[in-house]
Amino acid sequence: MLGLGLGLLSLFLIMRGINIYGDLFPWKNYETTTKTVMSFLNVTKYPMSFLYLSLTLGIAFLALYFLEGIQNKFTKFFLVFGRVPLFYYFMHMLVIHITAIIGILLFGGNWTEMILTAKSFLAEDLKDYGYPLYAVYGIWAFVILILYPPCKRYMIYKANNRNKWWLSYL
Repeated sequence: MLGLGLGLLSLFLIMRGINIYGDLFPWKNYETTTKTVMSFLNVTKYPMSFLYLSLTLGIAFLALYFLEGIQNKFTKFFLVFGRVPLFYYFMHMLVIHITAIIGILLFGGNWTEMILTAKSFLAEDLKDYGYPLYAVYGIWAFVILILYPPCKRYMIYKANNRNKWWLSYL
């Protein structure tokens, strides 16, 4: 993990430094160092670029290397979600959508505004729609806390029923 992480980050630095290949948008020198560094690190996620993969996977491999052996209450909490990832994914989509509909109904909105069409998307009808970042983090924490008990129960069920092959897919 250490070798992969350092190798990918080195590859990122070399390729981004050359500034010819690996991303749709080359970085630029700006009047301040901060803006130049931000331009250097600003790589394209969609469509995925080679440099985006090198940077994010390099950081992820280094994080795995340094955090792999740590075991405490915090890591045991998140281990539950790691053992049932697809189950969590389906459940969090359901909870977020239900929460969004309830939020719209409570705050006086129209739930049909949640249905995106090509016309509404291209017309930028939703450019002022959304919540501040602190609210997004609060909703994220709420969803994590709400889904912990069912995910833990499913993790235990899955561990106790290894003979049911289909459980490995959830």
